[in-house]
Amino acid sequence: MALVAGGAFFILGGREGAWAWWPDSQRLGLVRISGPIVEATEILSALEELEDDERVLAIVVRIDSPGGAVGASQEIYRAIQLIKKPVVASLGNVAASGGYYIASACNVITAAPGTLTGSIGVITTIPNLEELLAKLGVRVEVLTSAPLKGTGQSTRALRPEEKVLLESIAQDLHRQFVADVARGRNMAEKDIAVLADGRVYTGRQALENKLIDKLGNYRDALDQAVQMGGFSAGKPEIFCPQDEGAGFWNSLSSQAAQTLFRQITSLFYSFSQPAFILPPLSQPSR
Repeated sequence: MALVAGGAFFILGGREGAWAWWPDSQRLGLVRISGPIVEATEILSALEELEDDERVLAIVVRIDSPGGAVGASQEIYRAIQLIKKPVVASLGNVAASGGYYIASACNVITAAPGTLTGSIGVITTIPNLEELLAKLGVRVEVLTSAPLKGTGQSTRALRPEEKVLLESIAQDLHRQFVADVARGRNMAEKDIAVLADGRVYTGRQALENKLIDKLGNYRDALDQAVQMGGFSAGKPEIFCPQDEGAGFWNSLSSQAAQTLFRQITSLFYSFSQPAFILPPLSQPSR
């Protein structure tokens, strides 16, 4: 299952502590979610560490992601909702589908006017390679123990009953998406359902539709978190568990490799899984 929207841009960087320094008694936590979301383990560990660290008074979740796996997105959403500290979402170039799913769990969502977000909807893409395989002289024999066990094979067209099954899964995922966004945004499900036709919103449109709370950049999100966290004065040290034990250049290469792996994985992953997706070519650029 995948929650994906197109135009994946990602932020690479090292320790964020250069923004400012504050005594160890007070910290501002940072978690980065960049590129397709394939698994939740790293993000969950970072959130848990920040929640358990008494020096961390507030958390910023920086999201620059088209989305990713449904299960992973829901795990991260749930983890954020259980955090008792203020959590601010900072949306980058794209924070759509699974990226927005996660953001909706935060106390406050900030985005640039041109951020692409929303994309609440489900799509399943299954390539039919039957004719291509026939031209290559390849025949695939599949044996199953039940009539729907082979659903989603790319070696043949979907049967009517398989389409019904996949459509029912997509509709159930859509209802879960709408319900969780409504819960996170403290809005009625019917109001979210009207907005959940799969379209993408700019940051400005999202603000008009109450999908976000404020327009602003990353620094504005940091300032918002500082205000909500009740820091004594000035700007605290920014602590990102994802950067622990790694220098700046190590962090750059590590995150680049992880992002490339996730993008390649998500390409194949989306072929056989229901997805919340915005086609990659639909992101405007300047």
